[in-house]
Amino acid sequence: MKNSLEKYPFRFIETVRIENGILCNLDLHNVRIASTFAKYFPLSDPFVIKDIQLDSVPVRGKYKLRIVYSGDNRNYSVEKYTVKKIGSVVAVECSDAEYFFKNEDRSLFSSLMNDNYDEIFILKKGMVTDSSFSNLAFYDSGKWYTPETFLLNGIMRQKLLADNIIRERSIAAEDIKKYEKISFINSMLDLGESCLSTDEIVVNY
Repeated sequence: MKNSLEKYPFRFIETVRIENGILCNLDLHNVRIASTFAKYFPLSDPFVIKDIQLDSVPVRGKYKLRIVYSGDNRNYSVEKYTVKKIGSVVAVECSDAEYFFKNEDRSLFSSLMNDNYDEIFILKKGMVTDSSFSNLAFYDSGKWYTPETFLLNGIMRQKLLADNIIRERSIAAEDIKKYEKISFINSMLDLGESCLSTDEIVVNY
């Protein structure tokens, strides 16, 4: 069935890694798509990623499949993925920050960005949540921990927790410097692929 009226003002996004020709973590992506439809488009049938007819899938390297969708339509693009270089981070407070579903509205993040730093950590009532583009993992004494106060429960975060590679923990702003380094994690980034020493993080709180 199709929606006669879509009330949500933004389209939603699903970003899928294509690595050496393989579309990764499709089960988790499909569950998130189904959850989005159940919440915002209950009269429409959710799509599954394997049904998308891609013209071609690169067989070597890492590529990003970006799907932008609403209840009744979707479009997609495939592009080469390059890891974003991050050399400095500032942690900023936003007590009313919310981003439960991955969508095109990036106003929360753009309003908090600081031109003096490459990236931000968003604090919610003093607790660490996410960066502007990823979940976070904090390293200490051979173990990785991810904030339990996340904004978006990302695909890689879910996978790493299910595989017992990372653990949830309460992480406050004042705890950041207790860790050796952080890793940015999302559907395109594995744990440890993009890291930064906590010495490079400024906490404005």
